[in-house]
Amino acid sequence: MPMISLQISKELQDDLDEIQKSGNYSSRSECLRGMIVDYIRNHTEQLSDKHRIAILTVHHEIREDIATKYADIMKHYEEIVKSVSQYHLKNRIIKIILISGFGLEINDLYQQFEADRLYKCTITYMIIPEKEE
Repeated sequence: MPMISLQISKELQDDLDEIQKSGNYSSRSECLRGMIVDYIRNHTEQLSDKHRIAILTVHHEIREDIATKYADIMKHYEEIVKSVSQYHLKNRIIKIILISGFGLEINDLYQQFEADRLYKCTITYMIIPEKEE
């Protein structure tokens, strides 16, 4: 693994140490790696021309019109959708969708659901190295 070195203020170091302790990280390095991974996961739109893997969760009411609209959206993105699991909770359905494709395509699918008030959704990008070191 490449090494990165940085200098930070004493105040920032104290904050980092508190996060390390409260997050049960064994070292500052492990804590910083976790923070970097979280930051990259939350800012992958800048990497839209690269292949990505993501997990999209979508939940909605159990209604025929919503299910039909969901099916139409999913049909348009069937090449990047790798699997879907769903769970029924009272009058709602929760779907967990595994997606593999270019970041821009994944973001487009996410935006289709996010833009519609019928759906509530979240997305998590997986960071998987292309080759093991």
